Amino acid sequence: MDRRSFTLAALALGAAPTLARPDRLGPIPPSILQGPWRTPENKVRDPFRHPEESLAFWGLAGGMTVVEIEPSGGYWTELLAPFLAATHGRYVAAMPGDPTAFKARYADEAVFGDIEVVPFDAKSGPLVPHGTADLILTARNFHDWMWTPGLVAKYLTDFHAALKPHAILAVEEHRADPRARKSTPTQRIPRPIHSASGRCRRPAAPTPRIRRRRPASTRPSTRPLAKATG
Repeated sequence: MDRRSFTLAALALGAAPTLARPDRLGPIPPSILQGPWRTPENKVRDPFRHPEESLAFWGLAGGMTVVEIEPSGGYWTELLAPFLAATHGRYVAAMPGDPTAFKARYADEAVFGDIEVVPFDAKSGPLVPHGTADLILTARNFHDWMWTPGLVAKYLTDFHAALKPHAILAVEEHRADPRARKSTPTQRIPRPIHSASGRCRRPAAPTPRIRRRRPASTRPSTRPLAKATG
């Protein structure tokens, strides 16, 4: 896999402009954020996952082709699919296993549009035709993938192949509990308490440079956690 340049920026919270046009970069309309199809279990997580701010930061815009990796409980599916259906975009769910239950859950094309599902695992093929995705979103997955040798490299290669040049890889991850705690052989990662968001733009030049930031509590921080150059 070629070494590429990725810039992971901090999620900037705060007031965001209203989405006046479907193709304007900005948060999703309130009609989708408050949509009656959203489950109570997902709505209650909004204060912690900041959907409007996150989607605006990631650069969601009408008409995009968006690939969501392992949608799980459907938190982002309930927002992305209706938005893309209303703006003539394309929503693709990449997931392992049998997609029957997922397809049944989002079968209402009047709300979710024509949802596409593609296989996604250690042996899966291309997510979409080469260089056709505008945005790939992976939410709270990297901390699981990292324990299988070679898996992160395989998935990043898949993402790179799917994305258009200068398109976006959006990452949502857990923020570890800063308090000290005892570990056991079965504990793989610290206990998550909040979510941190970032985005990586697919570059054209192979300059390896990584920057990471994370928010403090539920508010953003501009303090860099780490900077590595190689």
